[in-house]
Amino acid sequence: MAVFYYFNVQVLPDSKEHGFIGKSGYKQIFTYLSQETQKNMSNKTIGKIAVKLKNDFYFAPVKIEVKDNYAQGYFRKFDQITSLKDFYTNSDVEFRGEKGLVTSKAYNFHFVFDFKKHILAISDYENRLPAPSVLEKCFEELISLELDKVSTHHHVESIILKDGTELKTLLDAPRFKSINSSITFSNPEDIEEFLEENVLERELREHGVNKLGATFMAAAKGYITGLPKVAKAILKLSTKFGDAKGQYWDTHADKYKSFALHNFPVKIPLFRNKKMSDDQYFTDIHSSIEDADNKTKG
Repeated sequence: MAVFYYFNVQVLPDSKEHGFIGKSGYKQIFTYLSQETQKNMSNKTIGKIAVKLKNDFYFAPVKIEVKDNYAQGYFRKFDQITSLKDFYTNSDVEFRGEKGLVTSKAYNFHFVFDFKKHILAISDYENRLPAPSVLEKCFEELISLELDKVSTHHHVESIILKDGTELKTLLDAPRFKSINSSITFSNPEDIEEFLEENVLERELREHGVNKLGATFMAAAKGYITGLPKVAKAILKLSTKFGDAKGQYWDTHADKYKSFALHNFPVKIPLFRNKKMSDDQYFTDIHSSIEDADNKTKG
């Protein structure tokens, strides 16, 4: 059984004059990325679009199929080798292959990207998936490869979804030493009317603010009693659009503790029946994106 992680991959305008690319724009980008992936797989040059990871590993799409409402396929984490050594003689062992075409370790990960929600779901098997902070940069880099074909006035931001229920730890705390949070603004389809936090988001976005960072800190020997409305609004948005951390008073432990929202990513396990086709499994993955989105709301 695989566990899936979810990333809010946003293509955002550099200024408000340029607007948002919408569902059709995301579909265009993945169509171009699919074509580029297919070309490099056929030519055995996938290294041209692969993102370099630590420890001599790389990360790249190896198959992308574009559907009406989402893209599906596989990412691969792999190393590249040019020679092998005999364990006993420590001498090179010959093998067929050229540089960039031979790997000793390779791991495939299912993914689905929803064009309307701009959320990407990706599987993890046996903890082989790169760290979330690494994947955020990978998705930004890979989407940026094809972004200029759609627009030269936009950029990519990728943020892992966090579990909104974990915010209760902060929201219910009686006092705080500090709260730090940041959010990167969404496409307009994400706005839910009359929710205070989204009214805040809409107002700042309309004024051309792309990112908001807020720090609430008590005096050296003091503490914050309760959270201001603006702090609560930013915290609620940070599960989908950013991150948050803070020092809060734990009444049970009778001391201040640290909280980091990035320690609580949204994770959903999906079981695949042996009789299930690939398309059926991808459909289940796509369906889980709605559940993941709801988990950010707590």
